[in-house]
Amino acid sequence: MSGLGNVQKDIAGMGAGRRNYEACHLYDKEIGFDALHSHDFYEIFINVHGGKRYVLDDKTFTLTGNDLILVCPYQIHGHLGTEPLYDYERMFIYITREVVEELSHNILPINKMLEQASVENRFFCHISDAQVKEAAGYIDAIYENCRHETPYSRLSDVALMTQMLLFVLRCMQAEPAVAAEAEEKPPLIQQVINYINDHFDQRLSLDDIAAHFFISKSYLSHMFTQHTSRSIYDYILYSRINRAKQLITDGVALTSISYLCGFSDYSNFLRAFSNYVGTSPSEYKKRLKSGAGLEAVRAGISAKREDKKEETLVS
Repeated sequence: MSGLGNVQKDIAGMGAGRRNYEACHLYDKEIGFDALHSHDFYEIFINVHGGKRYVLDDKTFTLTGNDLILVCPYQIHGHLGTEPLYDYERMFIYITREVVEELSHNILPINKMLEQASVENRFFCHISDAQVKEAAGYIDAIYENCRHETPYSRLSDVALMTQMLLFVLRCMQAEPAVAAEAEEKPPLIQQVINYINDHFDQRLSLDDIAAHFFISKSYLSHMFTQHTSRSIYDYILYSRINRAKQLITDGVALTSISYLCGFSDYSNFLRAFSNYVGTSPSEYKKRLKSGAGLEAVRAGISAKREDKKEETLVS
């Protein structure tokens, strides 16, 4: 992707009309992968098999199967590589902070525990076949409940999501910190991602990055787009918008956010934000306050799920 005109809108409802949680279990014989992305809710992702290399902020992991990954809100993540994924089975749950807070019942600070697991590098672990089967039971049941909406299915989801969150916390607590799991010497593309993440609030261009890494602009541009499905320009803007959404959530004034995120003026910030998120910063702020503007990972996830219904693995 390159330029603002081709970016995919971030704002959309979750599947089955949901705006606060969703679950799915998918299989593809062959599939390309989406561009690196972020969202304002948790993602519990399980690569059963078929995944290869995965980026989560400043770390790259080699996936080997039965991989459990906790993605916190606003973390940039996704698959890294140039080849399609084959025989790819994965499961995921998307769940907002608000739902997690409700499920805590003032008994456990689950939001803080999930965020602390991420800070302590306990967001990635390998699980057993039995644990994959257990997780699939929760995820498949939530998926079925979302397809057949009733008060009973909602109540069932409360129990299932509580069990799933406890499952994740136990797995993460049992697993040592994953620093050793990450690739010790990040490949060039990961180094470029890290550099952008550290400097997007400053003046930054393809020329600047190429000069920093002592490589040609054409080589850098080609390799980055090939591995991430985003152009350098697109990723810089995406990183800035991602940070802007965090600052809006934290209550920072909109006029200050444009400067803090590296935009030359508010009009450029407004145009970029509206193109990427699908709504203006002020409207996004209103939706956050009302709870009506929660995002999905990508537009059209419900349509994609329906198109692949025959390949969706549910019992």
